[in-house]
Amino acid sequence: MRKMILFLMILSQGILLWGQAEEPDKRPARKPFNSNVFNEGFTTQSLGKKCLQFDLEHRFGSILNGAKDVFGIYAGANMRLGLAYGFTDKLMLRAGLTKNFMIGDMGVQYRILQQTRSEYMPVSLTFNGNINIAHGNDGLYTKFVHRMSYFSQLSLSRKMNRLITVQISANYAHLNLIDTAYYSYLKHDNLGFSVLGKWRLTPGTLLLMEYDLNATALGNRPETLRGQSWYGKPNLSVGVEFATAGHSFQLFLSNYTGINPTRNMVYNEHAIGQGDFVIGFNLVRTWDFSR
Repeated sequence: MRKMILFLMILSQGILLWGQAEEPDKRPARKPFNSNVFNEGFTTQSLGKKCLQFDLEHRFGSILNGAKDVFGIYAGANMRLGLAYGFTDKLMLRAGLTKNFMIGDMGVQYRILQQTRSEYMPVSLTFNGNINIAHGNDGLYTKFVHRMSYFSQLSLSRKMNRLITVQISANYAHLNLIDTAYYSYLKHDNLGFSVLGKWRLTPGTLLLMEYDLNATALGNRPETLRGQSWYGKPNLSVGVEFATAGHSFQLFLSNYTGINPTRNMVYNEHAIGQGDFVIGFNLVRTWDFSR
């Protein structure tokens, strides 16, 4: 009888240990991205509850003039200053102002799914939305509502391993007003996608790559504009990121100059094939007030 009881006790302990070993690790995956800002786009990285973020985004002029303006560094530049705050671990609100056209933006990021360290949840899913108000170019806008535009993005990312993270996004941009005298083939509603990824080279240094396409503009440009003179061109961005616990500095080449995602998606005129890139950088500083 004692041997039977001892056997049952050993068996029950083995079953318990086996069950514990099979329990999936539901803890969030370690930071898939260092920041929710990525070259020209957004990532699925959340800011965190009671965290404040300051963004400085800068784009120089085209590099096509070469040494005449030091590859665009002394040409006309565009800049955005912004703030973001995490109200919860899932919800973040942001606001900013972009120099060109003096575009004020207000945005929200909400994390729908978060990748776990096990395969319990293999991906992260995040929604980003922006409302934009253009304060410049007064001759074009006769009503306040004409100044407004919108941007929405649904992003799916996966941290493949400790070195590589990839993300794909579906994008939608709407402008209440388009200057049809110059952009008759452009549409108020635009659909597109973005693909981006990071590769960690060292603990604090990363390689960044991004591609953005406005499928609506690509499909609606007339035959007379099959060459280079059309708007809504795709973007290719390649750069590096240097990151610490509270800072992220991204330096890259890009075809986009508008910084604002709606302007970038609809009005980009810089062609990848012509080598019409600009030098850009993003500086992100984060403060954690939850500690």
